[in-house]
Amino acid sequence: MKTTGFTLLLLMTLVSAALAQTEKGRWQVGAQVGNLTYQRFKVFKGHSLSVNLTPSAGYFVAKNLLAGLSVPFSNTSNSYKAGPSDYNNRSIGIGPFIRYYVGNSNVKPFAGIGFTYNSTAIRYESLLNLNDIKLKGSSTNLVPAVGAAWFINRNVLLSAGFGYSFYHAKNQGFQQPNPNTLTVTPITEKYQKLSFDVGFALLFGK
Repeated sequence: MKTTGFTLLLLMTLVSAALAQTEKGRWQVGAQVGNLTYQRFKVFKGHSLSVNLTPSAGYFVAKNLLAGLSVPFSNTSNSYKAGPSDYNNRSIGIGPFIRYYVGNSNVKPFAGIGFTYNSTAIRYESLLNLNDIKLKGSSTNLVPAVGAAWFINRNVLLSAGFGYSFYHAKNQGFQQPNPNTLTVTPITEKYQKLSFDVGFALLFGK
């Protein structure tokens, strides 16, 4: 009887914790990481590093329904000892998102959508004996996403999911008809991209 009573008490505690993970009035603060790549180049004795990081904060406006803001940051850099110029592309943005968690278990599927406006800075160093070239641009990104979150306990979760980006950018590029002439030109990009992201979050509140 004691064993049965303890088992029932434990199950009730676990169910109660699961139900309280995504209750209205709680806060979620976390980050997602995607597109983390590193590559070495033998010919030009260089390397490339790319990373996307998206911190976010949200509030449960209803049970299982999270609304908030995200601040995506991405950085791509190529560095060489010889040959092509060094290159850096850095972007930071901000935008709203909404996510709905399904169910009451510790593993919850989710679906959501987010929109961000991003500012981009591009830099080429030591390009064909010219001074450093600095370009800028902006972009918007609409990302529906699906995935699953594992609530380790009432205050910590890990997540993984797929996002499909609808990306639209207006950046600056350049043309160099001769070594002494550099012309900045507008570049417009539109594309869709499937991505896989992993993340973690902390939850606060009653």
